[in-house]
Amino acid sequence: MVLVRARRLRSAGGESGAIAIIVALLAVTLFGFAALVVDIGNADSVHAQGQSAVDAAALAGVRTLANGGSAGDVVAAVQSYVQQNMGITDWRGCTDNPTPLIPADTDLTDTCISTLTSGTPGVTSYQVRVKLPPRHVPSTFAGLFGVSSIAISPVAQALSGQPLPPECGPCDPALDESTRQPKPPAPPLPFQLPDPATVPAAAPLDPLLGNCPTPGLFTPDAFPTGVRIQNTFACTLKPGLYVFEDTNLDVEAGASIASFLSDGSDGLPINTGVTLVFYGTATMTVEGHIGILIPGGGGQRSPLIASKPDVAVTPGDPPQPIPGVAIVLDQFTPAVAAPRSFSLGDDFDITGSVYALDGQTIWTTLSGECPAVGSTCWVHDEGANSVIATTTTQFADNRIPTIGTDHPMAEPPPSAPHLVK
Repeated sequence: MVLVRARRLRSAGGESGAIAIIVALLAVTLFGFAALVVDIGNADSVHAQGQSAVDAAALAGVRTLANGGSAGDVVAAVQSYVQQNMGITDWRGCTDNPTPLIPADTDLTDTCISTLTSGTPGVTSYQVRVKLPPRHVPSTFAGLFGVSSIAISPVAQALSGQPLPPECGPCDPALDESTRQPKPPAPPLPFQLPDPATVPAAAPLDPLLGNCPTPGLFTPDAFPTGVRIQNTFACTLKPGLYVFEDTNLDVEAGASIASFLSDGSDGLPINTGVTLVFYGTATMTVEGHIGILIPGGGGQRSPLIASKPDVAVTPGDPPQPIPGVAIVLDQFTPAVAAPRSFSLGDDFDITGSVYALDGQTIWTTLSGECPAVGSTCWVHDEGANSVIATTTTQFADNRIPTIGTDHPMAEPPPSAPHLVK
């Protein structure tokens, strides 16, 4: 008997049919993505056209506002420009979140045109934000998949003048509005301010010595009328730290003030000088002279002299003068903001640095030592001249801007209208 094995042959036509079904299904998907790409490309082209129009409309609006136009004038200028370039006339129901800008449409039927004029003293700034009403771009191929249109609504914001402080408030780091880049941090102080709570009370004044003060803390309770060096007296301060808390130091006309370096016999490190620190509302008013005439010195004066920069400060109690620093003016308490003037007097002979740190101090002159226009005041810091204040025509009444780590700056020139967002 012969056994014959039978083998069933597969049909080639069955396999080709399955592949055709898979290809058909994938083709629908591929064609769908291709259709979306075409429609999205068309929508992107319309969006670019709208963005150009809204950019120009925002610039037109901010020019109108900067030229004295009202919010209504801005709305009219923006809507007219958009109508001419995009054919859009209906703004009803258009919504935006323009904070901190304020909607310009008085009837509040839309919030898509908004303005802001700076209320910050010394800052001239105008902003206009425009958002186009949503526009639906019909889709051609994507409609086969249920996408009938693609909505676009371009936004632009324009600025004229100085940029406002960053919207985040005290940003860390703060942003430069012109470049949108972080501003470099202010350089740290090269010294630590003394805490008045750790400074011993100063001794009472002696009228027989012209009220010349001694090192220590001066407060309104102990010195209710301040410290006033009397006329004709030459007050030579002893080396040490002088802290005036809400208490003024006045040098009357004809009086003068200076200091000397320690020779070590008083228990202080050799070459210790003075540091005068003024906190809160305290200031220094000199009607006489900073610097005492040297007998036979041909008019030269011995200066108010700070400790040598290389003097080693020993930590402990009481605090010691700040090496290299002659005068510091600061509020100390951040919650206090007290504008004040620091008068240079008839002479300005100081060896050491002078700091005004709080942005509240104005340098003034009495005798023309540093006139208000076109001159420079100097501090003689260990033989090297250092500019402390340069006068300009912007400051009247012999007023000179402060200098220091966070001093207020003159308002920068207004910038031309430009887009910021």
